[in-house]
Amino acid sequence: VSGDSRRWIHWRTTAKRNDLYVRMFDGTPAGDWWILLDMYRHAQIGEGQDATDEHGVILAASLADRGIRMRRPVGLVAFGQQLVWLPPAEGEGQRWDVLRALALVDQGDHPLEEVLLRVGPNLSASASLVIITPSPSTAWVEALLPLIRRGAVPTVLLLDPATFGGSGDTRTVRAALTNLGVSHYAI
Repeated sequence: VSGDSRRWIHWRTTAKRNDLYVRMFDGTPAGDWWILLDMYRHAQIGEGQDATDEHGVILAASLADRGIRMRRPVGLVAFGQQLVWLPPAEGEGQRWDVLRALALVDQGDHPLEEVLLRVGPNLSASASLVIITPSPSTAWVEALLPLIRRGAVPTVLLLDPATFGGSGDTRTVRAALTNLGVSHYAI
C-alpha cells in the first residue's frame, strides 16, 4: 500500500508470489503515529488540573515523547481555538514542537467527528491514529469508519467523564469501538 516503508517488504514472499508483501509486526503500531487530541469544549469535563483537557494534554505529551524515543515519526492534531497540525516527524525538534503546541492548546468549537473528517485524507494507509477524548458521543465513532477502511489503525484513550465529576456514560462508545475491533482504553 502506498506509504508502507520499503524496509518492511518481505522479499522472500514477494519473490514466491510475484507480488509485494509487507511485514506487519504484532504489538507494534503501524506507520506514522498521529496523536489526535479532542479539544471540543462541550466534551470537556472538570476544571483546572482535574479537567479532561489537562489530562488529555499530559497523555498526548507522554505518548509523543515515547514515540520519539522509539524513533517513530510522531504528529499531532488538536483543534481548539486554532488548528494545531504537526505532520509526523522524528527527533528532538519535533518533541519540542509538540510540547510547545500542547502547552498553548485550548478548548474550541470543533467536535471530534469534524476533526476526523478533516484529518482522514492526510493519513497514510498504515498510520497509527491515537485518539484522546472524553466524548461519550458515538458520532465520532462513525467518522472513524472511512479511516479504518483506508487502513489507518486507531487506538482510543477514552477519558471517562464519570471519573472527572461528569455524568456521561461511555458504555455505548466502548461497545461501538469493540464492534469495530478498535483498541480502546478507559482512563
